Amino acid sequence: SGQGTLVGEERLKLRAGTFETRHYRRGEGAEARHIWLSDKVALWGLARYRSPRVSLSLVALPLTHDIDAGLSWAQCGPVRGMRGISVPAPPFEGEPIRITADAVDAWPELDVGVLSGDVEVVRGEALVEAEWVRVDRGQGLLDAAGDIYYQQPGLRLTGSSAHLDLGAYQGEVENAEYRLTQTNARGEAALARLESKQQSSFEDITYTTCRPGDTDWLLEAKDLHLDRATGVGKVKSAKLRLGNVPVAYVPRLSFPIDDRRKSGFLLPSVGSSGNTGFDVSTPYYFNLAPNYDATFTPRFMSKRGFMLGGQFRYLTEQHEGRMRAQIVPDDWDAGPNDPSLRGAFSAQHQGRLAPRLTTNINLNYASDQRYLQDFGNRLEVSSTRQLERRGDLLYRAQDWSLRGRLQYFQTMDETIPERNRPYSRLPQFLFRLRKPRQHFGLTYQLNSEYDYFDHPFDDKVVGHRFGLIPGASLPLRKSYGHLIPKLSANYRYYNLTNTEPNFVDSRSLVIPSASLDGGLVFERSTDWFGIASLQTLEPRLFYLYTPYRNQDDLPVFDTAEIDFNFGSLFRENRFTGQDRIADANQLTLALTSRTLADNSGAELLRASIGQIYYFRDLRVQLPGQPEITNNSSTLASEVAARLSQSWSARGSVFWNPHDGGVMQKGAAELHYQTAGNRIFNLGYRYNRGEEDVTTDTRISDTDVSLRWPVGSHVHFIGRWKYSLFYDTTMDSFAGFEYDSCCWALRALARHYVSDVEQGSNTSFMVQLELKGLAAVGNQIDSFLEEGILGYRAE
Repeated sequence: SGQGTLVGEERLKLRAGTFETRHYRRGEGAEARHIWLSDKVALWGLARYRSPRVSLSLVALPLTHDIDAGLSWAQCGPVRGMRGISVPAPPFEGEPIRITADAVDAWPELDVGVLSGDVEVVRGEALVEAEWVRVDRGQGLLDAAGDIYYQQPGLRLTGSSAHLDLGAYQGEVENAEYRLTQTNARGEAALARLESKQQSSFEDITYTTCRPGDTDWLLEAKDLHLDRATGVGKVKSAKLRLGNVPVAYVPRLSFPIDDRRKSGFLLPSVGSSGNTGFDVSTPYYFNLAPNYDATFTPRFMSKRGFMLGGQFRYLTEQHEGRMRAQIVPDDWDAGPNDPSLRGAFSAQHQGRLAPRLTTNINLNYASDQRYLQDFGNRLEVSSTRQLERRGDLLYRAQDWSLRGRLQYFQTMDETIPERNRPYSRLPQFLFRLRKPRQHFGLTYQLNSEYDYFDHPFDDKVVGHRFGLIPGASLPLRKSYGHLIPKLSANYRYYNLTNTEPNFVDSRSLVIPSASLDGGLVFERSTDWFGIASLQTLEPRLFYLYTPYRNQDDLPVFDTAEIDFNFGSLFRENRFTGQDRIADANQLTLALTSRTLADNSGAELLRASIGQIYYFRDLRVQLPGQPEITNNSSTLASEVAARLSQSWSARGSVFWNPHDGGVMQKGAAELHYQTAGNRIFNLGYRYNRGEEDVTTDTRISDTDVSLRWPVGSHVHFIGRWKYSLFYDTTMDSFAGFEYDSCCWALRALARHYVSDVEQGSNTSFMVQLELKGLAAVGNQIDSFLEEGILGYRAE
């Protein structure tokens, strides 16, 4: 009794129960005592007491809770005036009530206390701050008034008054302002009703993801229900405002409040193109189970009619895949050779049947050859020449693997004659073996392949092919270089039908091969525009010998000459596939220099040049191709440089020193990108190539793309890809992108050519994205990521 200060571990027996003080220290010179009232209520602060009323006057430590504290609002930067979150109190066992206040009046016989001043009440994960709080300890209830702050996992509220049950996470807060901390959504409500730890409801509410003080878009609703257990928000009588302008009214709307999925209509996609006319799709999403879902997409095209589309996705512990289908029951604008009933199907699957056994399936089908041109909305899709249907089964051991495959192609380019279309593999078996670090440091390898080739053209040669390539090498590697001698043999066996007069039905051949690969690495310290760095000089020699064997009487199932690049200088066969084994007696001379930053190891500059020197004519060729009598190959050179933090460049030139000296092919690219996603790309590609009845390999394209600011939040976006060979624009688009804190608007017009013989197509695309709510329109952000190097949607 009497006035004084509670210190140490004193115990006082009072009618209110047992007070126990525990001493803590906070910061420099600040002392705190943890005062326990019975085993349920705790008072925290710098304390003194007086008797006989048993009232405690508490000088509270400064509270630092704020409704926006710790929320980054990352899309716009930090919120001004934020304060840090208060230091957590020592842990409690169970869920006692912890109270901090300026003053406390207690009536122990009623189990009721009234707290005033800067009051803080904590129980479990629930926290209340207010100017005045009445606590009913018997029923676990409290009433609060005056500048109320309430917090529970995922939700923060402020209000004028509240009635709460902290143990059940239930209660009501009037004149509330709220934050959803998982999504940084916020708003105001006349009444916030807490139903449980996971569910809450609001009356006369606003909802937005814009930062405080910014209401570029606002959703107003009569009622809002948030279910954090399912990740879904539902509103009634909702009105959407952009700025102060109402733009939409929805009687009922549900939307995600986290990244989980839910069933329901997705926002429609609207656009227009020359092939389809006005184009609108309204998807419906089925969240069938946590590991599989489906989407049904009705689509209307003013020039084509109706399309029904669907997608099914699944994911299990061992398997994942996706199936997609489209059908147009009656194409209003079908060509004379096109069916009126049109459609497409696609399925991809990857799975693990056993610890070392995996499967990979890729199936694609279209009803006719022009389907992708008429209904595809991307250049790489609409210009696809072949649709693949493939199924793989792979067993992978430590040193070897065995793959079984079925592969078939559907030709989508109607200009390719039937006899020139690709073969099918029905089936193919691939065996790979590699045994490094064997006796004397040798590495053994074995590649084996069996194929049965079939063809849709009846008179085309078909049959069996078996190949076997054993080899051994002795890798000698040091920090200053390497030397790798290698011996191998190529065995082929054919058993054919439908052979032409100059072909044989059955033949086998063996072709040995030897190579020697050597290189050195020289280093020196240098400086790259003020950056301490290391420069290397790396000369490399590669000698290859393969004797000539006549292979003119063998068919060409899957073989083509490799597109020449810098890596081709060190290949053992200049053909893909196994129908031609190139003869060789040649030496490659190459030189590479790199500049590497000392502090990070990043490559600042790489420059390479090389050429093959032939000691005899190259006689093995594909049908119709002449022997190569030149004494050297095309000169290959490549360079890549990081010019500054924002600028980078790369280029390549492949120069044919023969026939007067011409550039065979080349490319150049200049890339500029800042941290703010300001982008400029300038590129040029050239391939002298040649034109034949099946394909045109000539390329001479300029390509310019950019994303450039033209205002505070507005960026111009565009691309222009122009073919100098055809003297026409192959692909171009232009538009703008407005990207603010909580919403984005993208709009562009596109003009592209999928087939120079079929004319061009024009389309218009618009996308409105309300961040944290939904996106309306075309998926322009995905399209821009593919069309502009370095673009990433923010």
